[in-house]
Formats: sequence, structure tokens, C-alpha cells
Amino acid sequence: MTPFYEPAEDSYLLQKWVKKLARGKVLDMGCSSGILARTAKESGAEEVVGVDVNPLAVKAANHDYKSIKFFVSDLFEKIREKFDLIIFNPPYLPKDDREPLGWGKVATTFEPNVFEKFLRKSKEHLRKSGKILLLLSSLTPPIAQTLINAYYEFRVLDEKKFAWETLYVLELT
Repeated sequence: MTPFYEPAEDSYLLQKWVKKLARGKVLDMGCSSGILARTAKESGAEEVVGVDVNPLAVKAANHDYKSIKFFVSDLFEKIREKFDLIIFNPPYLPKDDREPLGWGKVATTFEPNVFEKFLRKSKEHLRKSGKILLLLSSLTPPIAQTLINAYYEFRVLDEKKFAWETLYVLELT
């Protein structure tokens, strides 16, 4: 098991929309393996930046794809530019005390203060006609919806149902 989030159903659902919407300058926030950053570049984005708080994820992503700028940043801490598209597949699951974060596990628990900080700071880094692609789940705590409504208008672009949850791709403007 890698020490960062490996692509799964949520990544692949979001990837479908990255292929359709990647243009201009793209930021993959919380890039993990770099799959969405690579997809944006391969889909015609002029410039792609991938950031993650986890140095091991950045090292792995950087190793695989040299034409994308990957670096360590806690959300927008080291970002100075504006983007046409920001992609974010945040930790979105409710807290589950049965699966504490530990060696060999990655953070998947929704943190309202981190999510709110992302929404607030993203406005400073989004071009006027820019968009955010965001993935959430039917299991994500309801506070996520309240926070999104406080900062952006949004529409649901896609959803995929599983036995245990439904995943949603949102476009925020």
C-alpha cells in the first residue's frame, strides 16, 4: 500500500470530466498520484500544476511526469497564480472510529475547516471565467453543501451509484 491516495472509482469519475474541461492553466489540488494532473496535460491544458501536502505523493507524481510542476503545499500556501480550472478530490468521508489513520493508511476523513479554507482561498486563485471540479459523496457530512453554497454556485455534472454510496462531480463557478 502506498502512503498516499491511489486512484479509485472517485478518481476515475473525476478524470472523465477533467478530460472534457481541462484548458488553459490547471491546478490539481491534493494531487496524490498525479493522475488528474496528467489527464489535464494530456487533454490539452497549456500548463498544469499539482500540489499535495504529502511529500511522498509529490515525489511519486514528479517521478512519473516531468512536464507538470508538482510541489508540496498545504492547500494554497505556496500558490501565487490564478487558474482556469482547479481540480479537487478532497477527503470526503465521515469520521469512522473503526478505521483510525495510521501506518499504511491515508487521510480520507472530511474536515470542515480544511474544506472551508479551500473554498475561501480558491476564490483568490481562480480566473474570472474559471471553474472548480470537485468530487463529493452521499456520505460526505451535510456541512459540505452549506459551505459550498456560501462561496459558489454549483451544478452536478455527474454521479455514480454504488451499493454503499453515490459519488458526485460538481462544477463550481
